[in-house]
Amino acid sequence: PATDPAQGFLEGGTGRYLSRFFEGRVGVPLSANDRLSLHGQYTGIENNPDDDVADARIRYERTPEGLRIAANAHGRAQRYALFGASPSDAEREAFTIGGAFRLQTTGDHPARVGMQYDYSEYTSQRNSTSVFSQRQFSLTGSGTLPLPLRPHLDGTLRRSWFGGDPTDDPAFSLDAGGRLTAHETESTTVQAGARVLTYETPTRSTSTQGGTVSATFVAPSVRVEWAIADRTRLHVHNRPRLGDTSLDRLYATNPYAQHAPSLRPTLETTNPEAGLTVSLGTVRLVTAARYQYAPAFRYFSYDAQSGLYDVRYNSVRILQGRGQIALQGIEGVQASLGLSVRDGTLTSRDTEIPSFAPITADAMLAVSFADGDGFLEAQTRFESPRDASLANDRLDSYFTLDLEGTYALGDQAEIMARAEHLSSGTLTLWKNHPRPPAQVSAGLRLNW
Repeated sequence: PATDPAQGFLEGGTGRYLSRFFEGRVGVPLSANDRLSLHGQYTGIENNPDDDVADARIRYERTPEGLRIAANAHGRAQRYALFGASPSDAEREAFTIGGAFRLQTTGDHPARVGMQYDYSEYTSQRNSTSVFSQRQFSLTGSGTLPLPLRPHLDGTLRRSWFGGDPTDDPAFSLDAGGRLTAHETESTTVQAGARVLTYETPTRSTSTQGGTVSATFVAPSVRVEWAIADRTRLHVHNRPRLGDTSLDRLYATNPYAQHAPSLRPTLETTNPEAGLTVSLGTVRLVTAARYQYAPAFRYFSYDAQSGLYDVRYNSVRILQGRGQIALQGIEGVQASLGLSVRDGTLTSRDTEIPSFAPITADAMLAVSFADGDGFLEAQTRFESPRDASLANDRLDSYFTLDLEGTYALGDQAEIMARAEHLSSGTLTLWKNHPRPPAQVSAGLRLNW
């Protein structure tokens, strides 16, 4: 039988500070059960910080009866200025290449297994050139057994090799566990189990000497959900977890982290949350309170001498309350507002966690108009004043507003406009590294 035609889009544009963006995606059905898709994206700007980012991915999917098979190859390259560092003309270049495979069964008792390999390399050009690389292999799996109490097992294993390490001494982490469904009805679910959290990594990731640091914990996991009424639901969770250890995730969180840190995962042994979800017509309200204890927690502390951030680890306690209100069921309109109030403490120092805002908020409003031909979206983000370092180096509040709009000129073309990083003051999320304000750009999107 004939397959559906290829579908995709291509867009591009430019704007203030010689900013530019290009993106394309195409999906090609090879048969009724096979599909190939390609995606590429590039963004760049010529203003402090100069920044160029390119991503590409090719993905193959096959869906024979009872199975879902997926494989992909991906790559990423980035260059950005460390203009707040010393010297001021410092910059960092990075690239990542890798691939992944996933196999999933469908049906009443689904199971999933996947593997991924990535090679990442970061080159910092400051007073001298230094290179830090990482090879990481990840294996994940999960499944529910067809037995009484519906036992569910899942786990993630990671092994990493760092540039400069002996090949027989890689970093290692394992987050694995299981749970049983003790009670389940239309209104109530009660699940309980345990997780094993363990890791071992070199004390310094590029040193062959200095030993290793390790930890192992077994922690209980609990999930309880109860529909108190038709529109009201209570949940109580405890979700111990082991954080990510990839270089890409580290620098995506803080692009201005010091070079070659020791990459340990954040380890949360105690992570209970209790909350309530209420639906009142077109309004959904969520409130929750959470307590977290992490024997190993990754945080960032500003180093005035280098102009970059040290990557450090300590045990922490975090108490957090959050709330969200959102609109639902209104055609052509989406909106939400979220607020978190939290207190984070480094237990060994009895002081606030650096780069950890006590109050955060986010909001989103999206509206379609002209029978769906037009679309407008606004997103905001706020972080209250916070310490940049252990020396009580205070940062002001951070508030930014991003706007995006599109309008269809026909079935195959749309005009686009963006206004990003709108703010009344200097946008400084990371000390000494302000973001360019009011990036305005426009472009065209072609669909087929």
